[in-house]
Amino acid sequence: MQLQLVSYDSQPSRPGPLQKWRLRRVVEYVDSHLGERIMLSDLAAAAGLTRMHFAAQFRVAMGIRPHHYVLRRRIDHACALLRDPELPLVEVALAVGFQTQAHFTTVFKRYVGATPHRWRRCEAALLGEPMRKAANFALEHARAPISAANG
Repeated sequence: MQLQLVSYDSQPSRPGPLQKWRLRRVVEYVDSHLGERIMLSDLAAAAGLTRMHFAAQFRVAMGIRPHHYVLRRRIDHACALLRDPELPLVEVALAVGFQTQAHFTTVFKRYVGATPHRWRRCEAALLGEPMRKAANFALEHARAPISAANG
């Protein structure tokens, strides 16, 4: 009888980063569903992985957890929407996927360092009227659907 020795590494293997094509699919999914509830299972399905494999690989690739990435994207989009002074804060909160304005304000302040109202006031003061009009023009064109000729 012959024995074979099998060696096991004392350290468990670390997951590699999420492949670029999978990451691109997840980023596109998040950006197109910001106003909706986004679950870890939704992101994993977009990447074609199990939740645990996805979460580990995403964290290696991006340096943050998937949940924090989604929150960051929501806040980034909220900042763009807040540049429109006519849009109520509650509509901004709902448009970026928060259930209440209070929760939106709490998360916004954690990420940005100011409440949405204060950030909007400071941003308006910094931009001034000519820049505000240009920013609103750009925002309106960013919301316009892409025509078949452009897409």
